[in-house]
Amino acid sequence: MSDLQPINQPVRWVADENISLSEYFLGSLGPVNALPGRQITTLDLRQTDALAVRSVTPVTPELLAGTPVKFVGTATIGTDHMDLAGLAAAGVTVASAAGSNAQAVAEYVVTALLTLRPELAHAGPHFCLGIIGLGHVGLRLVRLANWLGWKVLGYDPFKTLTGTDNCFITQTDLTTLLTTAHAISLHVPLTKHGPFATYHMLSAAQFNQMMPDTILLNTARGPVIDEQALLADINWTGRRVILDVFEHEPTLSSTLLEAVHWVTPHIAGYSLEGKARGTFMIYKAFCQWAGLDSPLTLDNQLTSVASVWHATQTKAEHITILLRHLKSLYDIEQDDARLRAGFNPQTATIPAAYFDGLRRDYSLRREWASLGLTLNIN
Repeated sequence: MSDLQPINQPVRWVADENISLSEYFLGSLGPVNALPGRQITTLDLRQTDALAVRSVTPVTPELLAGTPVKFVGTATIGTDHMDLAGLAAAGVTVASAAGSNAQAVAEYVVTALLTLRPELAHAGPHFCLGIIGLGHVGLRLVRLANWLGWKVLGYDPFKTLTGTDNCFITQTDLTTLLTTAHAISLHVPLTKHGPFATYHMLSAAQFNQMMPDTILLNTARGPVIDEQALLADINWTGRRVILDVFEHEPTLSSTLLEAVHWVTPHIAGYSLEGKARGTFMIYKAFCQWAGLDSPLTLDNQLTSVASVWHATQTKAEHITILLRHLKSLYDIEQDDARLRAGFNPQTATIPAAYFDGLRRDYSLRREWASLGLTLNIN
């Protein structure tokens, strides 16, 4: 319960302009002032009751100082952009959308791998996928890899999977995963303290353990990888690397662009379903905190689309259809080309404004379930 109860007047929101359905969900509670996430300031919040952000807005007690804001919701899985301890000490309630876009990120990883190497669709256990981080996204990716019949290695010092997790995976230590996997996908939060801090968890020592032809994908947080060590590794091994996040995001240097295989503007989780779920989860969390009814649902907010898959088809047919429709499901090469098109030769970077513009205007893709795919792993 909040100090605002009972709320008998409209709730004044400031929301990142990239939050989907904010007018529908948050606007049902009161007026919404949509702003660029990186540009939200204390001044913007002086007449604001609640704040809704994404990962590009650092939220600290200093940002909220002198404002009425006592509730902050982030429509993202991660919370590393928020000073959770400081906000709690200041009496601010924080809600996140953990798991909201997990399926979208997992599908991004699989489509990226199959676009790079279509033959992997039929490689079965001869292909080994290493997954670092077994939270919401990691487990979704495990299940997709299981469906394709890949061997899966997982590393997560904070989680021990059981049979109830409904997935087939060999949990191992980090060294074994790095030296064994044919592709490695990162799905960890960004942490800087503690024995298993993830900041620069992949640096020179870890790259030296990986096989030169191991594919590396990062859809987690940019600073999980030491960028300088990555560049040195690519220069030495020619490794194929796919990045959706970057250590110095949103600024991308020409050196990094030239080195990596594909780059995308932090949109791995940008499905229509994922972004809608994120907003819905903030709405539900606020209503619960404020003691309000929350009658709105996602029903009728997601447009129906023609099925690509059908339940009567076999698993082999489903995989064939996946390959046939890969580019229409997600065209990573198009996203890569659009991002690279923003390169400014005068500054030798992709400007932050261009990067953010791609995210703001992104055409949201649909998750496979909305297109008729029901996974059958057995």
